[in-house]
Amino acid sequence: MIKLKYLDSYHIERTVSYEDYDEFLLAFSGCVTIPDSFTVLSLSYNDQLLPFQGKIGELYRSMSQFDLTSYKNKKESGTEIGNSLEFDFIVPPPHS
Repeated sequence: MIKLKYLDSYHIERTVSYEDYDEFLLAFSGCVTIPDSFTVLSLSYNDQLLPFQGKIGELYRSMSQFDLTSYKNKKESGTEIGNSLEFDFIVPPPHS
């Protein structure tokens, strides 16, 4: 999940959330409902702050080139293959 915090024209802090990176990019690829001149206060991906400072109008260009690999959620244990995870299990020997 991506969370964007910004200041609106009344200097009120607003937060917008996007389910995933694709939804986020799509929101900023065309006509944007948030004016380009608003200041971004913070941008987070999976509850980790991203190093972005600037205006809403700079988000698409900056984020479309940003590598999120190191910000991927590390709660899962296993290898991702397509849309599934392959887990490595260690089975203890039977008790004698």
